Amino acid sequence: MRRRDFVATLALLGLSGRPTLAQSEPTPPPKKPTGDPEMVEISVTDVRQFWAAWDRAELKTRLAVFQTYYLDLATPGLQDFFAEQIESINALVGAIDFYRRYYTSVREATLGIAAQREQIRAGLRRLKTLYPEAIFPDLYFLVGNLSVPRLASPHGLLFAAEVYARTPTSPLDELDDDKKRLLRPFAELSALVVHEVVHFQQRTLDIAASLLAQSLVEGTADWLGELATGVPVGVELHRWADAHEREVWQAFARQMHTQQTQGWLYGTPADNGWPSNLGHYVGYKIAQAYYNRAADKPQAVRALLTEQNFERLLADSGYAARLGSP
Repeated sequence: MRRRDFVATLALLGLSGRPTLAQSEPTPPPKKPTGDPEMVEISVTDVRQFWAAWDRAELKTRLAVFQTYYLDLATPGLQDFFAEQIESINALVGAIDFYRRYYTSVREATLGIAAQREQIRAGLRRLKTLYPEAIFPDLYFLVGNLSVPRLASPHGLLFAAEVYARTPTSPLDELDDDKKRLLRPFAELSALVVHEVVHFQQRTLDIAASLLAQSLVEGTADWLGELATGVPVGVELHRWADAHEREVWQAFARQMHTQQTQGWLYGTPADNGWPSNLGHYVGYKIAQAYYNRAADKPQAVRALLTEQNFERLLADSGYAARLGSP
């Protein structure tokens, strides 16, 4: 939804007054990331408190109820997310009201994240085995305003549970195309969380400028997330792309040395009718090929996370040689 449409919606809902910021206790100082996956906090407290507030809220009281029973009880993760992304109780409740059918539909899945914590931790353990140098931030799940999937903060990685809770029966008719592209399948949750933890390890984020480099950064996180959890990522995207692999590669190869990511990454729509985020697919296939081809698997993981010569990774993977030049 465009900003002006959202502001108009707030006005219709009677929520357009001065923003009310959360009045939580002062945020405690952040912990340093740990090298021990057993010491990682995987918090779902905010998710439980959101739905407790939801059950108490009525039309005339919902601002006060969400303030008192959700924001005032916020964990450090929600406090950081609120300050960075939501900014006002009005924006939060406005989103809840505007997308009410979608929020209602994902309640069970968001509450189900609690049962996924051991699977997520098992993925962190496996990542530590794959990459012994790995360090881990705390992980916070919360319910936001359907604006971004996740944020990094001094307190850890923050995940908007409503974004990661899409199921095959989720109603999407309230959502515009940008919101639909934002959503992640709940079935892939553990791999998607480890994907973000992989980004925490990568030493190439700041120098990844070309389409090839950025796609390898994302695709490596997808591949290692899947390798660590056993959960396939991007199932719908891969199903389409596997049937068009050579065509996708040749289109990608024509642009891979540029910085043009439109249609390839970050949920931007393609102008040729193809799915968005195919850069994830190409990067995944290169990372997978590189890993599978390597005799020294630990060194292959380390190279995927630290190598700054992305052309070398591509060449050593054999992926381009297999599919041919455009």
